[in-house]
Amino acid sequence: GTERTTWIWCLFFAFAFPNLGAFLRSLRITLFKMQEFPRITTFLFVLMMECLHVVGMAMLVFLVLPELDSVRAMTLTAGIATVPGLFNILTRHEKKDDGNWTWHWVYIIGDVFAIICQLSALLVWPLLQGGSDDVNKVPSHPYPWAIPLSLLFVTCSY
Repeated sequence: GTERTTWIWCLFFAFAFPNLGAFLRSLRITLFKMQEFPRITTFLFVLMMECLHVVGMAMLVFLVLPELDSVRAMTLTAGIATVPGLFNILTRHEKKDDGNWTWHWVYIIGDVFAIICQLSALLVWPLLQGGSDDVNKVPSHPYPWAIPLSLLFVTCSY
């Protein structure tokens, strides 16, 4: 009804204003400051990651979250940092004085545990979305495919 339409517009403005501000700042820097333009591969990689992030945010804000109550929505957003967690594992090494590389295994184990917890929100939640008459079962979501996809795409920007 009318209340849902009002909330959708509120979500749209909350979604659009930060991105508009970031775009205007980037445009100002590009136009008025002497900056070296990035290589085309770097530009395309950043463009792809930002586009995936925007698509993920739109799916999350307009398809996934409106169909959930606030507790389930908050629980679901625990799976948002999956891609940065995967990239974080690659940074858990340092070069010693003798030129050899050393890995910080305690941090890597913690990172793997965190990624497993985040993947549970990405993978287990859609599996629980099967329709059932059982009252204790999680209510069915109309777009179960959008849940893991939106969470994965949102993390691409980080």
